[in-house]
Amino acid sequence: MNRSRWGMSGVLVGAAFTILTGCTGSNKNTAIEVAAVKSVKTLTTSEEVYQISLDYQGYLTAKETKNLSFETGGKVLAVFVQQGQWVEQGDILVKLDTTSLETTVANEEIKLQSLINTYESNIRAAQMNYNRLKTAKDNNAILYETGCISKQDYDTALFSFNTAANELDLTVKKRDSDTLLQEKLIMSYRKQIDDSVLITPASGYIMSVKTKADEIITYGSPAIMLQSEEQVINIGVSVDDYQRIHTGMKVAMTANGETISGRVSRIDQAPDMSAHTYTVEIVPETNDWPAGTLAEVMIPLESKRGIFIPFSAIVSSNGVNYIYILEDAEPDGYDTVIKREIAAAGNMYEDKILVENVEPGKRIVREGVKNIKENDIVVAVE
Repeated sequence: MNRSRWGMSGVLVGAAFTILTGCTGSNKNTAIEVAAVKSVKTLTTSEEVYQISLDYQGYLTAKETKNLSFETGGKVLAVFVQQGQWVEQGDILVKLDTTSLETTVANEEIKLQSLINTYESNIRAAQMNYNRLKTAKDNNAILYETGCISKQDYDTALFSFNTAANELDLTVKKRDSDTLLQEKLIMSYRKQIDDSVLITPASGYIMSVKTKADEIITYGSPAIMLQSEEQVINIGVSVDDYQRIHTGMKVAMTANGETISGRVSRIDQAPDMSAHTYTVEIVPETNDWPAGTLAEVMIPLESKRGIFIPFSAIVSSNGVNYIYILEDAEPDGYDTVIKREIAAAGNMYEDKILVENVEPGKRIVREGVKNIKENDIVVAVE
């Protein structure tokens, strides 16, 4: 800060005057002629805290995007959603025409009932034959034990009984096997009917609708593209920066003049070989930005202190940057400016840049640098 206050305002440019000073007890006067006193605005340098960070850009996208397709094919009966629509888990999206399948199921159920009826009739007949021959076999066993019939007659009755028993068993097993096959066939048709309704697996936004009513769609063909509610920003970081990032780190993201917070949720362990970068996934704390927003991502690492100089104080000449520093070299509070080359550290914020070779407490010219040169005498004004 200048030690003297002027009693008049304005710029004293080109006004030559003489300041006489006298020393008590001395007959010698000293005269200092000032060719031009120029007014400038100044500041006193001081250390500021600044953040060392990694800076990247990334687009906001859905954390997960799914192509939803049918497990069967057929003719599209109706589409119930449109692009950009919000849907809840379990909502019906698209339906296929199942008229033919429902007719087939009805016919196959009739066949199943007919099959059951036929086998029940056959089993009743086989059961009656089995009961009759069992009675005959038991009677012949008594007669054989009492010697009334021969061994051959008994063996004939036993053979007939065993044959009837086998026939009854085979008929029951055949009924069970055939009805099971028919039931499975009906179940497969019913599954096709169930699969003819495309349902939302999770809440989200409809990104695109890839089919329409009356269109034939095949098994596995995408019908709806769904994006999840949760959004992320993916950035590709260098190998060196990859070593400095870990999951859970706080992140600041800026877009359209708004800054929000987030955190690192995932870091790919393998690099993208085409870009030679590692993908880092960042989850914002809010979902207020639309998908596709380009955001500036700042990952803070550590805090430091340094001297920041405003751009208005810097003069460039032949690729060299320098500033003017005020020195109290003149009597009565006037200052002489000297030129000092500066080394910029690269960190910038707002209208300032970090420099490495300027000490705290230095008075420098912050406005008016274009009107002065080294060794000019200046006066600081508000």
